[in-house]
Amino acid sequence: GRRAGGRSANVENLGLEAAGVDYAPGAGIAVDAYGRSVSHPDVHAAGDCAAGTPRLTHVAGEMAKVAVQNALAGDRWRLDALVLPAVAYTHPEYATVGTA
Repeated sequence: GRRAGGRSANVENLGLEAAGVDYAPGAGIAVDAYGRSVSHPDVHAAGDCAAGTPRLTHVAGEMAKVAVQNALAGDRWRLDALVLPAVAYTHPEYATVGTA
């Protein structure tokens, strides 16, 4: 199915089955708060590839930082939804920060 902004996860044909990573076509890889795959903790996913997350550029960028930090330095970082911005490019523009 489609998500916000018309985006859906494109994780097919990546060999995830062979690596033991569970995913839902069009939805992505289920991840925990540290960006790790719940079925294979050595695999990290971010952005549109991560299931259950907003399909927003700002969220994807922050998730990528968390995933890389955790992959390289151990699982210490979590995605903090309280500081993520969201923008609707309308006239006038509308923006929020955090969860409401």
